[in-house]
Amino acid sequence: MKIFYTIAIFFIVNQVFAQGEIISDNSITVPVSNRMNMQLRVLHLSNGLTIYLNPDENLPDVYGLFVIKGGAKYDVEGATGTAHFLEHMMFKGSERLGTIDYKMERVYLDSILRAYNLLQYSKDDEKFRNDIFRKINRLSQAAANFAIPNEFNKVLAEVGGTHINATTSYENTIFYNHFPAENMNKWIALQVDRFTNPVFRLFSKELETIYEEKNMALDNPFYNLFREVYKSFYPNSVYGKQSILGSVEDLQNPSVMNLESYYKAHYSANNMALILVGNFNVESVVADIDKTFGILRDGDEQQLPVSRETDFEGRKLVTKKLSPVPVGVLGFRTVPYGHSDRLGLEIIQQLLTNSESTGLIDKLVKEKKLLYAGMIADPHYDIGGSFIYFIPKPFVQSLKSGEKLILAAIDSLREGNFDDKLLKAVLAQKDRQYRTRFEDAASRASLIVDAYMLNRDFSSIILDNE
Repeated sequence: MKIFYTIAIFFIVNQVFAQGEIISDNSITVPVSNRMNMQLRVLHLSNGLTIYLNPDENLPDVYGLFVIKGGAKYDVEGATGTAHFLEHMMFKGSERLGTIDYKMERVYLDSILRAYNLLQYSKDDEKFRNDIFRKINRLSQAAANFAIPNEFNKVLAEVGGTHINATTSYENTIFYNHFPAENMNKWIALQVDRFTNPVFRLFSKELETIYEEKNMALDNPFYNLFREVYKSFYPNSVYGKQSILGSVEDLQNPSVMNLESYYKAHYSANNMALILVGNFNVESVVADIDKTFGILRDGDEQQLPVSRETDFEGRKLVTKKLSPVPVGVLGFRTVPYGHSDRLGLEIIQQLLTNSESTGLIDKLVKEKKLLYAGMIADPHYDIGGSFIYFIPKPFVQSLKSGEKLILAAIDSLREGNFDDKLLKAVLAQKDRQYRTRFEDAASRASLIVDAYMLNRDFSSIILDNE
């Protein structure tokens, strides 16, 4: 099999790519500390692709990341979970990788697509649905004879790829991995092939993986708890109305056509950015980019749907029986990513609870006034929230008394009734976190993602975090 992989890579690398005209090319130097300046080169191709290059000879390899402006926010009604499902399917290979004979395989894949589309019209006819699923199983078994499972990942590993993964949020989908700089041209070729010629093979098998992921989430009481919190906290926006994993009903009525429609709408060059951070030669990479990424098609630029929520009128109470032990969650509307108050909010949150367990809420647990407590920050690109959760002491303490303790801690913060040493420690911790972000390639790349998603200059993102 190793010989086959080598041939596949050679074939992809040597295919003729369309020339990608660079229409803008800007280099900036960003001082991120007294000891370090960060070099960033930003390119825009004529097809709309944005490319960020951050060379650093102190890093051992290259961290490559693609971000697509396409997350669960764009899932249409009746097809929730599509963005997440498509993320999985983008690892199934292309017309060249993942198959021993795509021409023959496609005959079965097209039949599977049509069979799944029939499911949309058979929700109330159980016998008809069962007949369709039996047909899909037969076609899937035949198509699997031509598929090579996990070949894309194996080939990526052959060129030195490590930590290969992806993630889907409400706002975007991100694909990433590390690889050695000497295999840059092979890595680029694999990615170009992946995003221009994806094949959604092994659909049924991957659907089982999605089901398992969903079932694991539903078995987790804290997932169910925070889904209920989201429904009450974000009643008018997508965060409260649907989950990233999708609803059970929609997963039971999957459609290959929905995946293809989503791919065509969002996986276009002008909705994507490539970010490279690491030890590589910039001029060599620019030359490779100029000869390869022009093949990515452009499309309609997607505008991120903006969520709006009205202010709460006083205290809103929601009670649900979701876990064997009582759990309280206090939700507060805050600010989104990129807001000028973001850094101040993070300092406030760490004064309440932090990794050193020295915050005002941490103190309640240390002094055994509560069984457990913590905080989850929930910023999005259009809206934000902070959730403080707590578990009262069993049998001797009510949720109401636990809430009073949390609110008293917040009042102490508001009134400045805390030791100055705590503030100094939090500021020192924040400074360490800031500097550490620039020592790690993945953390650096996440800041660049924010700049791309917010359509802002990277220097302003740095200022937000100082």
